[in-house]
Amino acid sequence: VYIESDPVGAEGLQASLQAELVKTPGRKILVKGDERLTIGDVRKVMHDMQLAGARGVGLGVEEKQ
Repeated sequence: VYIESDPVGAEGLQASLQAELVKTPGRKILVKGDERLTIGDVRKVMHDMQLAGARGVGLGVEEKQ
């Protein structure tokens, strides 16, 4: 998992998101992934985002070339 271009471990995701949201309140978050992700992975990230206080979340999708 990355926040911007910084890698973040699963155990530190919520705290890192909270820190980013304190710096920029109301910031929208875009979740992007690749074919290796499972629905469970996405649900965990979205749950951590909710606990961190994120309100605007978008899912990014690209058509496979």
